[in-house]
Amino acid sequence: MKNIKKILIIRCGALGDLVYSTSVLDALRFEFGEDVIIDYVSTPAASKLFEYDKRVNKIFHLKHKKIPIIFSSQKKAVINYSKREPYDILINFEMGKQFKSLVEKIVANKKVGWFCEDIKITKTHMVEICKEFYSSIISKENLDKSFPKVFGSPYNEIKNKFSLPNDYIIVSPSNSHNKKKRLNYRAWPHENWKEFLNLVPKDTNIVLIGAKGEEDFFEPLKPYNRNIIDLVGKITISQMVSVVEKSKALIVTDTGTA
Repeated sequence: MKNIKKILIIRCGALGDLVYSTSVLDALRFEFGEDVIIDYVSTPAASKLFEYDKRVNKIFHLKHKKIPIIFSSQKKAVINYSKREPYDILINFEMGKQFKSLVEKIVANKKVGWFCEDIKITKTHMVEICKEFYSSIISKENLDKSFPKVFGSPYNEIKNKFSLPNDYIIVSPSNSHNKKKRLNYRAWPHENWKEFLNLVPKDTNIVLIGAKGEEDFFEPLKPYNRNIIDLVGKITISQMVSVVEKSKALIVTDTGTA
């Protein structure tokens, strides 16, 4: 494929879904050049991941995914933009039927991914499964050297703001599955988390992180020991990236943080 200049990616899941899809960004730049323009359709909350990512040009927010196009100003915005400035390639990672009409309406010279090709899922790791959605347009060499990558905000600003120590580990016990009623292998009981926090040596600094709105989840873990620094609901996604990057270890049950 030649003269590829503009590409649109649809990924509207939770934060973890967006994180592991980022392998596509370097793959596209390796294949079509670093000046390729890459736009994203994503949820308002998760797309904050791209705040410091210069590989992503424009982000179309899609908050209510199930609303039909005729009633969705956000879906119409993506479609109308593609009519004015057609994309060379559309890559769709979303498998939900509510995305089929959006994929069909967006104007692009070539469409790959779900609803566009017969995708054979043969892998088990989510990063590798994700690559199968766009492998038809990327060489094996470029696929093999592309991995998820995210960019955080300046660390020293965060360290000074929250008086973070030089050495710490991160514990992130909450995840998107905690409130699901079915069998959930990621929802470790609170008493287990509390026991774990008490077992960590008291000279080891622990930074607790969790998203805004998850504060109630952490209440049963209180009162905290003196070696625990509470950043639950206090940092942005881009700040979290930097805090995780500088940690000595990460204990987590969620793909978004991991």
